[in-house]
Amino acid sequence: MKQVLSVLSALVILLVVGCAANQERSGLVEEVRSDFENLASQPQVEQYAPVEYEAAEKEVQIFNQLVEDGADQIDIEHQAYIARTKIDIAEETARLNEAEEYIAQADQTREDVLLNQREQEMQEALQRAEELEQELTDLKSEQTERGLVLTLDSIVFDVDQAELNPGASLTLDKIAEFLRQYENRNIVIEGFTDSTGPTDYNEQLSQHRAESVRQALVARGIDESRIETRGYGERFPVASNEDPSGRQLNRRVEIVISSGAELVQERTF
Repeated sequence: MKQVLSVLSALVILLVVGCAANQERSGLVEEVRSDFENLASQPQVEQYAPVEYEAAEKEVQIFNQLVEDGADQIDIEHQAYIARTKIDIAEETARLNEAEEYIAQADQTREDVLLNQREQEMQEALQRAEELEQELTDLKSEQTERGLVLTLDSIVFDVDQAELNPGASLTLDKIAEFLRQYENRNIVIEGFTDSTGPTDYNEQLSQHRAESVRQALVARGIDESRIETRGYGERFPVASNEDPSGRQLNRRVEIVISSGAELVQERTF
């Protein structure tokens, strides 16, 4: 009897978890499709940003295909993030190009205040479009067996230093925003160095760098209970340490987001 009850309890748990996952996926699908429908309903977008509109449409199609194929949830969430970013880029680019056209056609007798307002809108749209493009560039990501890996390269730190550069603020803002979309996942921050210097020192430096990133993300609202840090020093290089460019690639921090609620596995390669 106890055996039967145990089996029934397990089936109930699986059913509840499955329903929750389906609800999460359904909500995400609705959000992405709603965002694109809103974009498509704006005729000025196709007129003033046809290339960006086509790029957004392509990413949404990839997203829809992943959903139809029953892909892993983390792959679907990652593609949803890319699709929605492309949608934002299309909207901002359309605003920019429309403002530029208005300025080009503006009569010299128009009131300066109105013209200045349009110029300001153009600059804001340009800045936002550039930030969104940079967001996709900054978040260098790769899906692995251990989970989704985001890589921060050496521009985040000065040589032989563990303090984050002020210029890393925007990148960390984007990463924190990205991690908030994976709020139920565990995170491991892994620090690495090149092979110059003593091994023990390099391991300490890599650990300190990982801790600096952890503190920066906690300060941006990421729950510290989700975050683990590991310092690997000069182990696991991604390039040769024989030349400056290779050493620069090896000086990095990687953020690993688990594929589910399980902990991120220890790195072995």
